[in-house]
Amino acid sequence: MAEDAVDRLQSLRLQAVRQARTDFASQRKSIPRSDGYQQHRANLHVHSHFSHDSRGQLPDIVAAAKQAGTSVLMFTEHPAEHYDFFKDGQRGLQDGVLLIPGAEQSGFLIYPTFSLQGITTKTPQELADLVRGRDGQIFVSHLEERMDWQIAGISGTEIYNTHADFKEEKNLVATLKNPFKLFQLSAMIQKYPQECIGAIQNYPADYLRRFDQLCQTAPHTGVVANDAHQNVGFGVRWIADNQGRLEDALGEKLLDIDLSLIPDSEQMRQGRKPGDLIYSLYLDRYEYSLRHVGTHLLLTELSEVAVRECLDAGRCFVAFDWLADSQDFQLQLQSAAGMTPMGSRTKLTDNSRLQGHSPLPCRWKVLRNGTLFHEAAGAQLDLPIELPGVYRCETWLH
Repeated sequence: MAEDAVDRLQSLRLQAVRQARTDFASQRKSIPRSDGYQQHRANLHVHSHFSHDSRGQLPDIVAAAKQAGTSVLMFTEHPAEHYDFFKDGQRGLQDGVLLIPGAEQSGFLIYPTFSLQGITTKTPQELADLVRGRDGQIFVSHLEERMDWQIAGISGTEIYNTHADFKEEKNLVATLKNPFKLFQLSAMIQKYPQECIGAIQNYPADYLRRFDQLCQTAPHTGVVANDAHQNVGFGVRWIADNQGRLEDALGEKLLDIDLSLIPDSEQMRQGRKPGDLIYSLYLDRYEYSLRHVGTHLLLTELSEVAVRECLDAGRCFVAFDWLADSQDFQLQLQSAAGMTPMGSRTKLTDNSRLQGHSPLPCRWKVLRNGTLFHEAAGAQLDLPIELPGVYRCETWLH
């Protein structure tokens, strides 16, 4: 039987992962960017209280983003009649974090430049044409459900989705549906919150295989989906005297409880009043969900215009930053014509070389047209490129 995330939620194992993360942080050696761009970490596929399946408030999400090192939040609310995600959604700079409104709709992450309220489309292609026709961005979402989609002109696709990864962990999903079993895991989640989310991570082989196929038909920008909701967990609400209520992460009642049976419940109630939440536990608290993985944008400036231009150009990479900080990772093609940034198309010359720098020694895997082309170890990559093709690079930490 394959190992499940529940098997990884063991104290000694989580402690070892924590130590590895600490070691990575101490070993980092960054060098200034040589490509002239500003590197900004972005989180796409983020939900707030506008979505029916989240209660997240904007100040809390922005604070979590800053803790995670994120400077661009691209929201994807579930559309509804009572609000317009484009007009009412989160936009602009708030406490140094750039907010861009969008929606998860009809199998896409969409970031239009105009309101779609009241507009209906008959096919995925029609929606893509509508958004792209006015310089918006649109990415295929939850690729595991849409492996056969071939939509012309789209911006790109998710190459990793946290929720899709989570769904594969059948034992963990079953455990989290049982509040008593979840309570048993609470000590591990409280002590090792980032490592517990990291326990769900698997190599997205099916996503990357499809992404490689799509890139051979037309340029596609690969992004990652945090699918952040902060809706996996439970809370305890004080009702009156020793009466309490166990709620799910969205505030729905699960059952009534006797608070006198909960250790430290009197301490939990200090400074609180009946009706208050006195305890909460989330596996996917925003800070840890946003830090888990990010899309790193190479921008000319921190603005919505620059973000949209960058995503159209494909000038970005993705990283599981919960493992190690990927700031200052660099990869470009060098030739007599100069530097060509990632995401670009160019003609090869006799002296073209793929050059990269990682802040940590790693295993470089370079793929050409979806097939492994070159492997190397170290903090630097310097690879002659003589054959045309679609090149993608992975870096692995042990």
